[in-house]
Amino acid sequence: MTQDREPLLVTEADVVRDLAAILKRVQAGAEVVIERDAQALAVIRAAPPARRSISESGALAEARSREALIEKKAGMPASPWDRRP
Repeated sequence: MTQDREPLLVTEADVVRDLAAILKRVQAGAEVVIERDAQALAVIRAAPPARRSISESGALAEARSREALIEKKAGMPASPWDRRP
């Protein structure tokens, strides 16, 4: 996610005093620069979302397909909604 906003500048004392509020801002998309003696010390930004590779997605789909086949052969319903009274 690209930010067009300027980063939020905070001091170490601000972080110690209210880390929860700063993390909420980061979660909302802000980039936070922590300063010590008017020098940038650290930058906090939200982590990129986790993504699966195509090969991981294919392997997961194949595994789920095998599980469904085993359940079908065992006479188990494919999902809780397929259960018959």
